[in-house]
Amino acid sequence: MGYRLTKAERELMKPGKCTACGADAPTGRNSAGRCYRCHNAQYYQRKADRAAWREEQRRKGREYWAGRGVVVGDAVEAIVSDMLTGGLLACRVLRGVARVGAAGAYVHVPGDAKQYEPYRFKPAV
Repeated sequence: MGYRLTKAERELMKPGKCTACGADAPTGRNSAGRCYRCHNAQYYQRKADRAAWREEQRRKGREYWAGRGVVVGDAVEAIVSDMLTGGLLACRVLRGVARVGAAGAYVHVPGDAKQYEPYRFKPAV
C-alpha cells in the first residue's frame, strides 16, 4: 500500500499558480504546488547540499585519520574481546583498512560487511 495523497495535495497538483514563484503553471504542479521549474531548482539545490555535506564528512574523516597518524588506505588493527568474559576466554584481532566516506572515518575489514568505528583501531605494525 503506497502513500495516499490528501485532498489538499490533489488540489495543489492541478494547473494554477506556483506556490513558490507565483508563475502560472498550465501543465500542472507537484503535490507541494510548485511548478516544474521551481521543483527542479529545489531538487538540484538539495542534491548540491547533500554532495557538500558528504564532502565535508570525508574531509572530517581524513582529518581524523591524519590526527591519529594514519594515511587513508593504511592497514589498521584492533584487539576485540568477547562480550561475556571481557577477554578472559577469547580475544580476536581485527585487521582492516582505514577509509573515509559519507559517514566520516571508518574501518573496512575484508570479508566483513560492517563499517567499524575507528576509535579502537591503531596502525598495524
